[in-house]
Amino acid sequence: MKTKSIAAIVIALAAMPAAIPSATASHLGNISTRAFVQTGDNVMIGGFIVQGTGPKTVILRAIGPELSAPPYNIPNALADPTLELHNGSGALIASNNNWQTTIIGGIITTSQVSAIQNSGHAPTQPSESAIIATLQPGNYTAIVRGVNNTTGVALVEVYDIDGQVSSILGNVSTRAFAQTADNVMIGGFIVQGTGQKSVIVRAIGPELSAPPFNIPNALANPTLELHNGSGALIASNDNWQTTIIGGIITSSQVSAIQNSGHAPTQASESAIIGTLSAGNYTAIVRGVNNTTGIALVEVYDLTPTPTATPTPTPTCVPVCTPGTWMQAGPLPLDLYGPGADSDGMNIYSAGGYSFSLGGDLTAFYRSTNGGTTWGSLASVPVPTTVPGLVYAPNVNKLFMFGGVNNNTLTVYNTTRIYHIATNTWTTGAVMPGPRYQMAAGYYNGKIYVAAGHTTDAAGSDTNTVWEYDPVANTWNTSRANMPASLGGAGYGIINGHLYVAGGRNMGSNNLNTLYDYNIAANTWTQRANLPTGVNTPGSTVICGKLWIFGGGNPFLGSDAMPESGKKGVQVPDTNNILQIYDPATNTWSTGPGLNQQRSFPGGTHLGNTAVAIGGYTGSTTTTSVEINVTTSGCGP
Repeated sequence: MKTKSIAAIVIALAAMPAAIPSATASHLGNISTRAFVQTGDNVMIGGFIVQGTGPKTVILRAIGPELSAPPYNIPNALADPTLELHNGSGALIASNNNWQTTIIGGIITTSQVSAIQNSGHAPTQPSESAIIATLQPGNYTAIVRGVNNTTGVALVEVYDIDGQVSSILGNVSTRAFAQTADNVMIGGFIVQGTGQKSVIVRAIGPELSAPPFNIPNALANPTLELHNGSGALIASNDNWQTTIIGGIITSSQVSAIQNSGHAPTQASESAIIGTLSAGNYTAIVRGVNNTTGIALVEVYDLTPTPTATPTPTPTCVPVCTPGTWMQAGPLPLDLYGPGADSDGMNIYSAGGYSFSLGGDLTAFYRSTNGGTTWGSLASVPVPTTVPGLVYAPNVNKLFMFGGVNNNTLTVYNTTRIYHIATNTWTTGAVMPGPRYQMAAGYYNGKIYVAAGHTTDAAGSDTNTVWEYDPVANTWNTSRANMPASLGGAGYGIINGHLYVAGGRNMGSNNLNTLYDYNIAANTWTQRANLPTGVNTPGSTVICGKLWIFGGGNPFLGSDAMPESGKKGVQVPDTNNILQIYDPATNTWSTGPGLNQQRSFPGGTHLGNTAVAIGGYTGSTTTTSVEINVTTSGCGP
């Protein structure tokens, strides 16, 4: 039976403030789930859908310390929760840690503190997190973690704060670790409007142990309760193929569940169909016989509300204008050729080659403040230059592929996995072959590795493409090859297309070609050539456009290079050019150049800020880091 604190939670969640409905038709409104947040795969993950024809403004909250006070009185509340918002492709689009300090990046371009205060939903504790977002129709995911891998009970919430009828909050789900007593999973939702709403509520467990989830500790036998706004139990289920009569359930629901299109795949999972009047509701998920594990609580709208056609208004065509490059904080050590990426909150630089030390590096740096300062993390297991480094948001880990040791002329075929939560490295499945200077990026749960060099000898360039599954830790080599063999290209993934720009083959000329890989169709198309052919530039994606910055012309003047830098560099001539590709128009433009010419810089971005890390200046390696902050506005 429920403890007193669970009963209080049920009533408190049911009393969530509701936005005033602006249409008579009923729809699902504000959502909230409380669960025990752990680390790794056991963080809390909430999903929701914006349905309709127009954008929807919401506030998302990650609540922890507030739960220790009445009416919750939770003794093990999460002390300092962080919040991430991801779009349907898995890309991080907003994050927060302490709502009174806005993290600029992604869709957040200005301070949100005043807007959160004025929303009526400001958290009561400064260590809690919040994000206000105006979202286009689509799927979104909120992830709640504890700072420094702390654990405890937390609440993830999504509130509709604009009341617009052109779009609504649709189907909702939350995945978390369901425990016992006060630490069971508790989900709240609101039916808004004047009519009734038919929904199916599900408690999923065993299904999570199979692909694509592959969760090793899924809840084996989840039970489900549905409570109304006063806290009264109105429906329950344990195994969806056996209906429990009582409350609002008066007859068998098995056929209705099968015909809903949302029948659970496992007999031990639970489901309830309810036709609910406007009001507040709470679903509780437990394990039979006090078992524990990862579970999913879901609410699906079985009677979707037609959304009103919005009154036409003047449109803003968003544009992002490149700023001027500015010096950020220097790296602790001069280097070229690091692997670089961002998890949306932090910038990472892995490995590289240093002229001052005369060799490849195991240095692994992170900036938590947009490049202002850099700190050291657990070292890369072996000295490595020009690896592929990719952040996978679905597992919250960094993956470092291949790379080269210039002193030993070794090209690696190793998948190295950096666990952000524990600051540790492990080894993944062996790559299908050795590779360095490759194009690599994340899309829709998978990582794609294209082209690159396979040895340090001439003629080692390749056109093969591999797909890596970071959940299953497996490689797929059946992807279509590129039209040409090359390495050292700039690259980026935009809307499911991997763009590979420039680079070189093992001849004496750099390339100005651009290839477009449609990941879903598994096809390659050649696009408009770069204005300036370039090898080993930095690259990233800003505002849906591919940025290519710096780079050089291979072999030109190589005799002028110092012997300590010849190994693998082959780019004594460098530039500072910024070239920008717009996939919508298949055209290139140029932007402000880097302050310091450089080839082999690490390239990434933090929100709409491009980052160039280190590089080779034409005579030596540099500690310099430059950033370019784009500005948003309306175009013609």
